[in-house]
Amino acid sequence: MIQRVPFSDYRINNICTFCGEYADSKDHVPSKIFLDEPFPKNLPLVPCCKKCNQGFSLDEEYIACFLECLKSSSADIERLAREKIKKTLHRKESLRKKIENSINIQDDRIIFNIEEDRLLNVLLKLIRGHIRFEYDEILLDNKPSKLQSISFLILPNNNGMNLFNRRSWNYCQKLEAEQCLIWS
Repeated sequence: MIQRVPFSDYRINNICTFCGEYADSKDHVPSKIFLDEPFPKNLPLVPCCKKCNQGFSLDEEYIACFLECLKSSSADIERLAREKIKKTLHRKESLRKKIENSINIQDDRIIFNIEEDRLLNVLLKLIRGHIRFEYDEILLDNKPSKLQSISFLILPNNNGMNLFNRRSWNYCQKLEAEQCLIWS
C-alpha cells in the first residue's frame, strides 16, 4: 500500500477523522489488531485525537477476537489460528468468557451473538478512516443508530466457496438486482 501525500486543504490535516476535534495523534486504518506481522509497509494513517484513538481500541480488540472465534467456531484458545488473538484472549480471560457466553447452539447450528453497538462503532471507524485516507474527506454525519441485519457465513475451503457462489448466483437470478449482493 502506498502512503499518499495529501493534496487536500492543509487545514483539515489537524482535524480528527472521527469526531472533528483537534487531531493530536494518528490512527492506523485498519487497526493493527486486525493484521498479523509483518505489517504492510506504509499502513494507512489518518489524523485523529488521542481520545478517539484510544476510544476505539477495546471495541476493535473485541471485534478482532470475536471474528477469530467465529472463524474457529469456538472460544477455546487452542483452536484459534492467530497467535495475536490467542495471546489477547489468554491475557484477558473476561473477554474470552464474554465471547464464549455469546455462543449458542440451536438446531445443531452454532450461533454467535455479537455486540452490535461495538461492531457498528468499528465499522464506522473503518469507513471514516478509509474515506479520509482515500479521498481526504471527513465524514462525520449520518451515523446509523443500529445495524439492520448481521449474518456471518464461514466457508471452510475453496470447494465450499465455489458452491456458495453457484447457489448465490442461482438465487440472485430469481430476484431483482437491487435485492441481492454477491461477493466474489
